[in-house]
Amino acid sequence: MSEEEKSPTTPPNSVPSIAKQHSKARRWAKRHWVTITTVALVVILSLVIYCSGGISDDISAYGYLGVFLVSLLAATVLFVPIPSIPVVFLMGAILNPFLVGLMSGIGESMGEIAGYTAGFSGRETLDNKQRYTRIKGWMKRRGTLVLFLFSAIPNMFFKLVGASAGAIRYPFWKFLLVVFTGKTIKGTAIALLGYWALRMLLQLIIK
Repeated sequence: MSEEEKSPTTPPNSVPSIAKQHSKARRWAKRHWVTITTVALVVILSLVIYCSGGISDDISAYGYLGVFLVSLLAATVLFVPIPSIPVVFLMGAILNPFLVGLMSGIGESMGEIAGYTAGFSGRETLDNKQRYTRIKGWMKRRGTLVLFLFSAIPNMFFKLVGASAGAIRYPFWKFLLVVFTGKTIKGTAIALLGYWALRMLLQLIIK
């Protein structure tokens, strides 16, 4: 048997492909570091609160404040993904889910003022002009219904809806009222899912 047949064959592109995968992983981590950090902190806080055997007034207050701030930032910041839904889900499992939903609704509705203001002043910079034009047409025909549905259902397009509302001069007070109602319903539903998910998990563990 020759020397070439004895030597193991290694794919010539294996090392570059591994380096490429590591590079992609690093880029993904840099792009989503806010999301990763937020989820990790919320999980740690949830475990601390649960393992403490009870919720003190101070911890409870910080928990509700955290839900408000995360929801506010998630609705305000455009280019950094902030995981408000996992936070509401986890905090609903350890705090009062109705109050968690309320704080989420207040924070998100306040954060969406930025999108409304951008649309009102004509300063919105949107990549998908075709989708924005379509949503703007929906807002002109069924403004309140469109606002409520996009507020109450988790989706990635509410920034377009908020900017459209501002662009067509939808009444600001009505915008806040409808968005607050829809966002509170959404937040409460997510918090209740977390509440019941934790109890079902504990029942499975105890059994």
